[in-house]
Amino acid sequence: MQIKRKFSLNILLILLVTILVACSNDTDNKDEEVANDTVSSDVEVDDGDEDEESDEKYSDDETETDRNNDDQSEMMEVFNELATQSKETDILDVTEELTVGENGDVMPGIYDMEIIEGRGNIFGERDTYESFYINYKGQMESDKRVFHSKIRLVLFEGDTLMMEQIDKVKFHPVPEKVELTNEFIEGEYIVGRDILPGEYKLTTNADLDPDNRQTGWELYVYGHINDERSSAFLEPNSEDVVISLKEGEVISLNYNVGMEVVLGEKELKLPIDDIKLIFEEM
Repeated sequence: MQIKRKFSLNILLILLVTILVACSNDTDNKDEEVANDTVSSDVEVDDGDEDEESDEKYSDDETETDRNNDDQSEMMEVFNELATQSKETDILDVTEELTVGENGDVMPGIYDMEIIEGRGNIFGERDTYESFYINYKGQMESDKRVFHSKIRLVLFEGDTLMMEQIDKVKFHPVPEKVELTNEFIEGEYIVGRDILPGEYKLTTNADLDPDNRQTGWELYVYGHINDERSSAFLEPNSEDVVISLKEGEVISLNYNVGMEVVLGEKELKLPIDDIKLIFEEM
């Protein structure tokens, strides 16, 4: 009887172990299903993160546009402030370079620089806005003048002017408020202050004679803060020249009278100060 009881007990133990193992396997299978469900859920969350990243990138694009608009507004504030700082100078002897600043030869500002004595080149170095390149020719008033006697210049703190064969100059402040126009002589002009932003075709009232070598207009557009730069040239054989101007940009204009005029072999058909680059609205 004892042997039968032990045998019966052993059988019961085996059955219990079998049941427990089966239950354990079932529990493991359920845990795996839960784990799989969790993984699937995690994958779905990752897809959501990718969408969020895409949204964030789109927001960054909007921010970049806003930043460019802010740069334009910032430059207009700088130019408007410059116009309030301009101060007329006495006639200055150009024995060496002229410096711009509180302790320099001329205050920061927007000026028509008049050549009082001499004829030659005008160069400059920018301290902050290095892309605004200065390179002009000027000449004192005379009967047979072929270069402008006044050049419009935008001068910042720390800028330096250098001149060759020009002995005396005078700086005349440009008024804080100016009338908008579409016709310009040589110099630097501000989009949004001197001319409206927009798309323009370039023309001129000058006689662009193809037999007069190297005659025509050079135009350079200097961007706001980020130093973007573009250029355009209006020459005797140019087709339509179209440019787009944005507020806060600076346009720099140079007129080349031509080699034959400089050498005295030809004469200008208009006085130099009457020759204009004309911006026709598109």
